[in-house]
Amino acid sequence: MAAVGVVAVRVLPPRLRTRVDALRAVTLSAVASGPVVGAGVLTAVAQACRDEERLRFGYTARGSAPTEREVEPHRVVALGGRWYLVAAGTPDAFTGPA
Repeated sequence: MAAVGVVAVRVLPPRLRTRVDALRAVTLSAVASGPVVGAGVLTAVAQACRDEERLRFGYTARGSAPTEREVEPHRVVALGGRWYLVAAGTPDAFTGPA
């Protein structure tokens, strides 16, 4: 993919090429950090969204005790190198310490 970007810069008019070169010289790409989500988990979550099936999973918020959640999933979103689940909590969605 990097080669494609280099080729695209070469075909730009000189006035734009210098601007793009300046931008590339001072821009960093953020590398995703954090846990890796397995393909099997993403597939299961995507299928639950598509089939409108409830999901139950363990969840631990920072500084909190583990809880179990049950949700009605709507979408899976990839953003900034992380995966997010858009879902509605069921009435009994949050169990564990209050």
